[in-house]
Amino acid sequence: MALLLQANTGNVKRTAREANVPAMTVRDWKQKWEAEGYPEPVEEVLPAVATELTTGLDQARSLAVDVVIEKLREGKVTAKDAAWIASVFTDKINLINGLATSRTETVQTQTIDSKELARELATYVANTVEAAKVRHEVIDDAEWSEQAVEALPAAQR
Repeated sequence: MALLLQANTGNVKRTAREANVPAMTVRDWKQKWEAEGYPEPVEEVLPAVATELTTGLDQARSLAVDVVIEKLREGKVTAKDAAWIASVFTDKINLINGLATSRTETVQTQTIDSKELARELATYVANTVEAAKVRHEVIDDAEWSEQAVEALPAAQR
C-alpha cells in the first residue's frame, strides 16, 4: 500500500480507489507514514519493480499489438483504438524507464518597441489618408459625359 501511495504522489483518493480500500484508512496510513517514515521507500523497491513491470508491460504491449493487428484485419477494432492501446503502453514503459513522455518547445520572440510600433502605425495611417485624398481629387477631376442611348449596346438599353 505504501508503494502505491508513493507512486500516486500521496494522492489519497486515487490510492484508495486503485486499492479498493476506504479513503479514510489510506489517509490514516499516510499520516502515520509521514510521521514515522514509509515502510517501503519507493527509491529502494522501485528498480526491481520497474524491471518486472516493464517486462510485463512490454510483453502485454506486444500481445496487444498482435491482437489489434488481427482485429484490424478482421475489421473488429478501429484504428483509433489501436493507436490508443499502443500509445498508452508506450507511455507507461517510457515513464517507468525515466524516458521522455512529452516534448516541450521553447520559442523565443523578439520584443516589440511600442514607441516604434506607434510611429510605424502613424506613418501607415497618414499615408493611407493621403492616398485617399489624392484618389478623391482624381475622381472629382474626372470628366463625365452622357452617352446617347443609341450609342449603348442593345443589352444595356
